[in-house]
Amino acid sequence: MSTPAITHRRSHHRRPSRTRLPARRPAIALWISVAVILLAFALRIANIRAAGDGNPYYAATVQSMLLSPANLFYAAAEPGGSVSVDKPPLGFWIQALSVTLLGRSGFAVIWPQIMAGVLSVAIAIRLTRKHFGAGAGLMAGVALAVLPVSVAVDRNNTIDSLLILALLLAAWCFLGAVARAQTRWPWLVAGALCIGVAFNIKMLQALLPVPAFFALYFLGNPARWPRKLIALAAVTVIAGAVSLSWAALVDATPPESRPYVGSSMTNSAMELITGHNGLARLFGPMNAPAHGPTPAMPPGPDGPPVPPPGGLPPELDAGRPGLLRFFRLPLMKEITWLLPFAFVGLGLLVWRGRRSDGRWLPLSTRHQAAVLWGGWLVAGWLFFSLAGFIHAYYVAMIAPPLAVLVGAGVAELWRVYWEQGWPGWLIVEIAAALTLIAQWSILVQISSLPLAWLAALVVFMVSIGLLALGVWQPNRAPTKWQRRALAGVAVSVLLMPAAWAILTAADPWPDVRLPSAWAGDTDFGETRRALAQGPIGYANPVLLLLYLEPRTFDVDYVLAVPDANAGANFVLGTRRPVLYIGGFPGSDPIVGAEDLKQMVSAGRLRYVWDAGERLRLLKPDIAAWLDEACAIVPVEELKQAGAPDTPGSPLYECR
Repeated sequence: MSTPAITHRRSHHRRPSRTRLPARRPAIALWISVAVILLAFALRIANIRAAGDGNPYYAATVQSMLLSPANLFYAAAEPGGSVSVDKPPLGFWIQALSVTLLGRSGFAVIWPQIMAGVLSVAIAIRLTRKHFGAGAGLMAGVALAVLPVSVAVDRNNTIDSLLILALLLAAWCFLGAVARAQTRWPWLVAGALCIGVAFNIKMLQALLPVPAFFALYFLGNPARWPRKLIALAAVTVIAGAVSLSWAALVDATPPESRPYVGSSMTNSAMELITGHNGLARLFGPMNAPAHGPTPAMPPGPDGPPVPPPGGLPPELDAGRPGLLRFFRLPLMKEITWLLPFAFVGLGLLVWRGRRSDGRWLPLSTRHQAAVLWGGWLVAGWLFFSLAGFIHAYYVAMIAPPLAVLVGAGVAELWRVYWEQGWPGWLIVEIAAALTLIAQWSILVQISSLPLAWLAALVVFMVSIGLLALGVWQPNRAPTKWQRRALAGVAVSVLLMPAAWAILTAADPWPDVRLPSAWAGDTDFGETRRALAQGPIGYANPVLLLLYLEPRTFDVDYVLAVPDANAGANFVLGTRRPVLYIGGFPGSDPIVGAEDLKQMVSAGRLRYVWDAGERLRLLKPDIAAWLDEACAIVPVEELKQAGAPDTPGSPLYECR
C-alpha cells in the first residue's frame, strides 16, 4: 500500500513577521555583527600610542603592584607601599596580568580596557538581538561602538570599562534567571558573583543598576513571590560577601603591616567605600580636610593659569549638578548624542509592552527590557545629574543601557510604522528629529563639523520621505525602499556620534588623566590639550631625575612629593619608591613633619619636592619643617647636573 505523496507549496507572498525588525538572513546578520565588533575594535585601537601610559596614577599603581606580593594584594600606589590606590584592586590585578604577559608598556595596561569595550559591544548585540531581533541588535552594537565617551574610556587605563563589562555579564545572568518559574540558582549565583566582581573594581558605583536587576527578577520570573524573595535574599548575601571580602581583609590587617588606605581619613577600607567612593560622590567631599581646598591655578610658563594637579576642577570637568546636566557641556558631547532616542525607545517599550492576555505580571519581554535597561539608564542619569563630585567619563556606565534602548527603540519604531500607518510615520519622524536637534545643539556649542550635520539632516529628510511611501497601506508588505528608509533614519542619528568617535580616537593629545570625548573648539579644549602634555603645571620629572638618581642610590625613596599626581611619573620613570605625602588628594594623614624627620635621620629620605607648593597649602606643618631643617637646591646646581630647565617648584635637600 503506497502512501500518497504530499505536495509542499511555497508561498511567494508570505507576509513578513511584525514582531521583529526585518533582517535578510541569519548569515548576513552574523557577518554584519562581526563587522560592528571590528568597528568597535578599530575605534579603540587606532592611534593608541597617543594615550601613552594612560593615567599616570593608575599606571604607576600597576608597576608598583608587580614589585611584591604585598603591593599586589593591597594595591600599593607606589613601590614603597606607603599608601594604596583609592580604588579596590581587582581591575588593577587584570592590568598587572596584562603587563606580565605583554611586557611593561602603556599599551599593556590599556589593552584590558580595549578588550572589555569590544566584549561589551558583542554582549549588547547578543542581548538585544535575543529579544528584539537581529536588526535591533546591530543597532545597539553600533550605538555602543561609536558613543564618544565609550571610545574615550576604553582607550584609557581607568577601570570603568572593566566595571561595565562585569555589570553587563550580571545583566545577562539576571535575564537568564527570569526565563522559567523555577528558581534558576546557577544564573542567580553567577549574577551575584558578577555584582561582587564589579564592586571590587569600583565599589559603590557598581550598585547603581542592581535595583533594576532585582526588579527584573522579582517582576519577570513567574515563580511565587516568597520563593523569589528568598532567592533575592540569597543573592544579596552572596554579592555582599564577595563585595566586602577584600575590604574586610584589609581592615583586619594591622595598619603597620600594610599600606595606608588612600583617600580615607581613618586608614580604613570601609571608610573608603562609604566616603570617598560613596557619599562624597553624591554630596561632594563630606570632610573638607580629607580632600583639601581646590588649589589656585598657578601661572604657566607664558602667563595663563595652569590647572591643579588633579586635573580640571569638577565643575569644569562634569558641569554644574542639575537635571539638565546632560544637556549642557561638557557632558553633552560625551553621551547625549543618542539620549533622546533612547528615552523614546524606553517610552515605546512601556507603552506597547502589555501582555496579550491583559495581565501585567509576570512582565512581558518588552516590559522586562524597560525595567532592566530603563531602570539602569534612569538610575544612572539621575545620579550623575545630581552628584556633586564626579568626572565626565563616569557617564560611560550608562552607555550600555542607552545603546540597548536605541536598538530596541528602532525595532519598536518599525512595528509602530508597520501597524499604525500615518501616526507611526509621525512617531518615527519625531524620534529622529529630537535626536538630531540634540546633536545640532552640541555642534553649535562646540562649533565643529557643520557640514557633517547637514549631511545627517539630508539623510534624515530623504529617509522620512521614503518612509512615507505606502504609509496609507499599513497591512501591505513593506517594500525594500521602506526598509532602506528606516535604515537611513538610523544612519542619520548615528552619523554625528560616529564622526565624533573618530575624532576622539584620532586626537593626538587626549586627556589621559580624565578620558573624554574630543573637546572640539571650546575654550577648555585647549586646556585639556595642555593637561595631556605632561605633569600639570610643573617641569617634566626627567629633568629632576637627572639630578636625583645619582644622589639617591643609597636611600630608600627617590624623593617625597605632596600627592600622587606629582609623583606618579617618577615611579614610572624609576620603579623606585616615591613617598606620596598626602596620598591622592594631597591631604591624607599618611605622614607628618615628625615622620619625615625620622625618615631623614634613618637615611631613608633625602629630597622633598613641593610641587606646585601644595605642601604649603595642605600640609603647613611639613612646609614649616622644610623651611627650618632643609635647604633649597640652587637652580644653578640643577642645571650643572644636565637639567635643561628648572623644576618650577622648590626642591629641598634634607640631611
